[in-house]
Amino acid sequence: MAGAQLFVENAAGTAKRLGLTVLAVAVLLAGAEPEELVTAVLAAAQDRPGFAVGDAIGANVTMLTAALGLAALVRPLPVGHRTRLYAGGSAAAGGLALATLPGGVTRTDGGLLVLAYAALVALVWRKERQPPQIGELAELDEDDEPGRAPLLLLLAGVALMTAGGAAAVEGATRLVESTGADDTAIGLTALALATTAELFAIVLAAARRGVEEIAVAAIVGSAAYNATLTLGVAALVTDLP
Repeated sequence: MAGAQLFVENAAGTAKRLGLTVLAVAVLLAGAEPEELVTAVLAAAQDRPGFAVGDAIGANVTMLTAALGLAALVRPLPVGHRTRLYAGGSAAAGGLALATLPGGVTRTDGGLLVLAYAALVALVWRKERQPPQIGELAELDEDDEPGRAPLLLLLAGVALMTAGGAAAVEGATRLVESTGADDTAIGLTALALATTAELFAIVLAAARRGVEEIAVAAIVGSAAYNATLTLGVAALVTDLP
């Protein structure tokens, strides 16, 4: 929760210094899921593809249902043109990941998924270096103080969320060992819920700050990240049956 609060409070100041919009910061930074990537890579290296694939897919299911639903319960969610555009790109990334699953995700598939994520990042970077349309996203730069180093504070928020996610993953791993449940079942449920914990915190923090579109953008960015980079890098480590 502390990490998510730091992130939301410093998103606008960071965007201003990078010459980007707040929406881009939400998609690219809040949307990045390092703890899920690390979890998937370690699982693949330990020959536990059920964890790797289950976490990538299960996390997206959790975000697109529970996290988005929670955000909508807190308050209505404005969705601007750019967010809808990125949501479409995220859905396309999910379709691309789905197409690789029937025959297993090979190293070639993994490379293509990683390239797809790079293309999505380039699209967001190029699009969001333009000024946002009026009313599309509330910029929170009124309280921005020049000496606050918002980028460092925002990155500190990301680091705290990653540490919290890592702790949750360790707990989920011990749960798997103690119950003897199937890797895929736990990956799709308990592990996915653990690694998306920080996204729930971001949703609540954004709602409290009155910037609900940051929550939507973070969910959209996370879904694209997991469908391409998380699954792709895990497959580069080893073919995932």
